[in-house]
Amino acid sequence: DYQKQFGGALEFANLRGWSISLLQLFAYTSVYLWNRRFLDLARFMWRFRTEGLAVAARTVRGLLGRDVSASPASTREPSEARTRAIAESFDVWQKWQVSELGRARRNSRRRQSA
Repeated sequence: DYQKQFGGALEFANLRGWSISLLQLFAYTSVYLWNRRFLDLARFMWRFRTEGLAVAARTVRGLLGRDVSASPASTREPSEARTRAIAESFDVWQKWQVSELGRARRNSRRRQSA
């Protein structure tokens, strides 16, 4: 399974990889508990128990300062070119989202009128 989270791709804003894992765990748990889906939470935990243990181990290593791969990505100052590239990518992504939303609306209208 490919996920963007692997390899520290989401490390940003002075958050270490293990911090992101904790936030992700909190978010998953909160959604299930807030919606009172206790049985679904139990099933989720059982289904992903191996992955959960790996995340827990990585988190503990990070808390103990033993996870060398969890250095914050922001320790290096981004160059002006890199900052510009990120801004341009964001603009492209935003335009793509707007165009896809328009396409989805048009398709929805076509289906409703048919």
